[in-house]
Amino acid sequence: MSVQALQVQIDKASADIERQKELLKKLERNKSLLQRQLNGLRDPIARLPLEISSEIFVQSLDLYGSPRPEGIPRLLLQVCNTWSDIALSIPSLWDTLIFTLPRSEDFQKLLSRWFERAAPHLLQVHTRGPLDSGVANVLWAHASQLGHLELFPVWEDSDDSDDDEDVDVEFHQLFGDTPPPDSLPFLHKFTVLGHGSSMFSPLEIRKLLSSSPNLTELCLTDGQMMHVAPHKATETLCLPALRRIWLSRDSLISAPDHAILRFFSAPNLEALGFSIPWTQNNADIISFLQRSSPPLQTLAIDGSEEDFRVFNDIVPFVSTISRLEFEWLEIPFATDLFETLAQHPTTFFPNIDTLKVHSLQTFPPPLWRSLVRAALARRSQLRSMRVTFASTVHVPVPPDVLGSFRTLSETDNGMDIFIGKPGVDEKNMLFS
Repeated sequence: MSVQALQVQIDKASADIERQKELLKKLERNKSLLQRQLNGLRDPIARLPLEISSEIFVQSLDLYGSPRPEGIPRLLLQVCNTWSDIALSIPSLWDTLIFTLPRSEDFQKLLSRWFERAAPHLLQVHTRGPLDSGVANVLWAHASQLGHLELFPVWEDSDDSDDDEDVDVEFHQLFGDTPPPDSLPFLHKFTVLGHGSSMFSPLEIRKLLSSSPNLTELCLTDGQMMHVAPHKATETLCLPALRRIWLSRDSLISAPDHAILRFFSAPNLEALGFSIPWTQNNADIISFLQRSSPPLQTLAIDGSEEDFRVFNDIVPFVSTISRLEFEWLEIPFATDLFETLAQHPTTFFPNIDTLKVHSLQTFPPPLWRSLVRAALARRSQLRSMRVTFASTVHVPVPPDVLGSFRTLSETDNGMDIFIGKPGVDEKNMLFS
């Protein structure tokens, strides 16, 4: 047989093999489809009303959806046609997502499909790691779906060298390669976590705020607030929908800075939380409160290492509050606080009905008795008092103090008092 004839036979055999491969693939697909249909008929989920099976699927979720193939909800798509159809018909399975970055380019397609499956629900998106331009482009393409956005541009353990105040600052792009969205009409909560060496541009943060007419809650770490001063805003934003601002402390920053407050006013603010400036400079906080004149109801203070006077300077501008909270309360600060509450019930936070304090240190007996005097002086309006300590702290309460607190809690319209470790279910009782 000639060379040409052999080549023809080889080509024919190759073509036959390819046809058989395609036929085998088709048979495998048909078998898989039939198996999925059989699974669906055997599956009790398929015989349930859709609202019940949907609720079962939703209850299978953790706090956040997982984009991993073995995670919920993607795993539900792989069981059978019935489960896949149910999962794809439930927007609430897809409306909350947490993921770490960076990711491959394929992830951008997955993310886009994920967001589309969540419609018409609002999205809750939580990122961990630098926001690369590809993911940012997908994120802002769905700006009209965003309800809660939490960004953490750095997601790794930090070493002790981060205590250095002179560390170089890295600004991450918030909007990627796309123009900033003109409007984020349904964004109601925006959170940025991180530390001072890695953050988003303050001007980009300002642009996002200006595009969020219905933002009700803003949460920033001190790290994100650093280095705002060199960026001059042309005008102060007014955010009338904003109700809650939490400026939480980053332990890696040695001097909390509230300069982000220079960018806006919040005339309807109801709750404000911040760290007391170690610089003893309250100018940004006081200026913000003067400019906003908000009807504050809750004031939450994180840390109290400085002189009580640093905090006292703010008091005239927050006299409307009814709920006062302190985290990481230090003994010297607590001494001045409790005595002032006891001695000036009509001028120093006269409207508080709830007092919460948390300390890393046990109270000495004189401080407990000072707290009793404060509670007695305000028993006509103080309805709830919660005093908690770190789990490693022993909480010895003098017997006379316990007796006074018990009396306050047992009288008509008595005060709800809790003393102990966090996480205990108090149920309106006095614990020791």
